[in-house]
Order: sequence, then C-alpha cells, then structure tokens
Amino acid sequence: MRNLALTFVAWMLLAGTALAMDIDKGFNDIPWGADCDAAFRGEGWTRYRAFPLWDNKTQYLTLSMDDKDAAKTKYTLRYNKDGKTKFEDFTLRAVYYGCGKTSGKFAFVAMRYSLTSKAKIEARAVALFGKPTRTTVAATTWDLPAFKVQMDQNTLIILARKYAESGTGQAD
Repeated sequence: MRNLALTFVAWMLLAGTALAMDIDKGFNDIPWGADCDAAFRGEGWTRYRAFPLWDNKTQYLTLSMDDKDAAKTKYTLRYNKDGKTKFEDFTLRAVYYGCGKTSGKFAFVAMRYSLTSKAKIEARAVALFGKPTRTTVAATTWDLPAFKVQMDQNTLIILARKYAESGTGQAD
C-alpha cells in the first residue's frame, strides 16, 4: 500500500510539472507569433550568428555556423546572454528564439542541453507531446498539427507551424 501511495504522489508531481508549461501559448512567457523586435529587446538580448536551415528531404532543422548559409535561412536567432536558461525545471546551456526573416514573428525555440540531461528532457518531451512520430539514430521527431518538434543529442527544437516560414515544417 505504501508503494502505491508513493507511486501516486510521484505521478501527481510529474503531471503537475508537465503541465507547468503551456506550450500552446508560447515559450518562457513569450507568445508564439510575437513581434520579435518588441519581444527580444532590452538588456542582454542580441542576435545569435547561426543560421537555421530546414532540409525538406530529411525534415530536420539544423543550425549552421557557416556565413555562406546566411542567405539560405528563413530565420534569425535571438538569445539573452544574461537570461536564465530553463525548460520547466531543467537548466539548459542556451535557449535560442527563432524569428521569421519575412514575418518578424517568433516561430520556434531551440534549447541546447548537456548530454547527461538528454534522457530526462526526452521523458518530459514525451509527456508534453506524446509518442514520437519518428525515431532515427540522428533524431526523434514529433509531427503534430500545431508543432514540429525535433530532439537530437543536445538540442530540442519546438517550431510553431502557424508562424513557420514557408517550407520549414508548415502544415499542408
């Protein structure tokens, strides 16, 4: 009976934590579709020199550090060098906010984490998004009506389809 009670308490704690972040509304109190110039200004906010590239063949988003890819990307990245890097109760290495070059709207978040945190973050992602659509050696993905979610060895990317630039995981 004691084990059953402990299991129930643990389940309630996990359920409460999983619901702490309402991903449908946005990320870290920034709503999906927010104007990036307004949302990511002020102390500590800056552009990050990486270039998010969508590969239609593999259906993966990658972050290139090569300047030759600047013209190919449909997004710019913002981050707060002084900000807290949290995903619910996990501390992250960095959080990058993707803004559409054309729309100027907040469309995705890329969270970098340590390899030692991967299993716990993946468990939380499954709790939030359900069973993955596809799992390969390279990445786990969720192809959801409102979101395209991708998780690899050290990055979790959540793209809000409604604000995605054309050709980057937008719903048909």
